[in-house]
Amino acid sequence: QAAADLPVREAALLTAVIEHPDLIGEYFDLFSTLDFSSTSAKRVRGALLEAYADTSARDRHTLTAHNACQKVADAIELATVIVQRQRLWVFTSQAALEDAREAFAQAIELHQRAGGLSRELRAAEQALADDTSEVNFNRLVSIQEKIRREQGLEALIEGFGQLSGRPSRSF
Repeated sequence: QAAADLPVREAALLTAVIEHPDLIGEYFDLFSTLDFSSTSAKRVRGALLEAYADTSARDRHTLTAHNACQKVADAIELATVIVQRQRLWVFTSQAALEDAREAFAQAIELHQRAGGLSRELRAAEQALADDTSEVNFNRLVSIQEKIRREQGLEALIEGFGQLSGRPSRSF
């Protein structure tokens, strides 16, 4: 049940900042306002922001030892497991900060695009329900295709991993 509440992309974004807390400071405005679909992701983000504000943590241990993070330790562990199972090493402690930063920035962009596509899909579905024209049907199909292409973390930049000594992996 909890795993269904935490999409891979949201788990990757959370794990990146857990493993590289400097990303919280660098991307504070974007990270703090991301439109997470998952209740677990929202809870973890809140805890991470509180812990970072109190500690200015520069490592996972200091960040996750904070009381706010201890309260959501189960969700933090779940995010970590999801990322490990998907072999998204660039969001883990194995990645150099530079690689994690690039992956994080791109994952944020993908997440924001996916949110926009989701809103477009709802509007297209409503338009088709209101008027079953071929134009509305084709618009719906086109948006569904865009969503299929955007799913996951498939657009990682070529060359990721070199600073960490790992080859890039396409998703």
